[in-house]
Amino acid sequence: MGALTLAANLLAFLALTILSANDTWSSTRVPRAPIVEVVPYLWGGLLNGGSRHERFRDSVSFLLDKGFRRIRFTIGARAASEYGVTDECPQNRTTLKCYLMQYLDDRVFDDERLTGLYITIEDVLDEGLNVNATRLVQRRNALVEEYNQAFDYLAERFKARDHFQIFVLNWEADNRIYCGHAWSFATSPQERGACEASVNLYDRIQAYREWSRLRQEAVSAARSRHTGLDITVVPEINNVSMFAQQCNPAKACDHYKTALEILSAGGTLPLCSYSAYEALKSPLFSQIIQRLLTVCDRVIFGEVGFKLTDVPAEKFSKFAGQIQPFLPRIESVVIWNSFEEESNRERGYGLFSGDGAPLNFRNLPQGLGPE
Repeated sequence: MGALTLAANLLAFLALTILSANDTWSSTRVPRAPIVEVVPYLWGGLLNGGSRHERFRDSVSFLLDKGFRRIRFTIGARAASEYGVTDECPQNRTTLKCYLMQYLDDRVFDDERLTGLYITIEDVLDEGLNVNATRLVQRRNALVEEYNQAFDYLAERFKARDHFQIFVLNWEADNRIYCGHAWSFATSPQERGACEASVNLYDRIQAYREWSRLRQEAVSAARSRHTGLDITVVPEINNVSMFAQQCNPAKACDHYKTALEILSAGGTLPLCSYSAYEALKSPLFSQIIQRLLTVCDRVIFGEVGFKLTDVPAEKFSKFAGQIQPFLPRIESVVIWNSFEEESNRERGYGLFSGDGAPLNFRNLPQGLGPE
């Protein structure tokens, strides 16, 4: 394809996204195939009404009705509390498998429209293992067994489904390593100093590398045990440029490794998830993504979201144009958040309100929405 033709196509694409940005996805709209698969993230906010599992189940069903075909959610003790899922596991015997069963033993996950799951898995055995090398060594066998049971359950649960993909993700690695907030670590000398004084960062890096390796091995072993199980570990990172571009003072972060550097020490990563907060706000978007793609063969963009008060239609359209050159290597785009939070913690990003009314859903341009 010639340069002029390519440019013309890109301009046409951008014009289409801008013109359609304020469309409300009404029943009269002619559906178009998305430029890339879009996955909504169920995080905290859910549909109103019902209790316990009902709200979670109804939220998944609602998103399928809106045309989404894959869903992302989080498994773990904290997430269960936020989703309103009651801990029904036997006392003192809570396991990752038990949490998965609470979520997935529901008819909504038999819906043929659902083609895959993106599951952010938080360890139930010991939430701190991935940043504590000593405890990781002590509890290694128990952690592996926890994964084995969980992945065996997933294989059994979806054995009758053809071409059903499961992606196992983690909470952002850079946040986890750098005391909960890599952005604050980079931009605030006070926050950085407090982190350095409270933990051994070298120990946390070593633990995270080994924990990631164990998780990958557990998934590979599950695939070997279960023919047809399509399950993939996708490490999630959220720092490609903030140490280099945002560090205060400049160069003070140069001797700290990003999770991308830590996890790619052994070679190229086949698939990464990138929580793209820094890139969405940066004029260096293309350079950041190019750097990411030197390490990752393919990328899941997550979590992409814009606040309702910040001209989101324009920003979603701009994002659609920015990713256009990289589409062959983008697995999907995770949109955050599915439903508006009930608390005031992260309000303004919801695709829908708790009563199902469209919020940011109406700001998704064609190509960044469901079919």
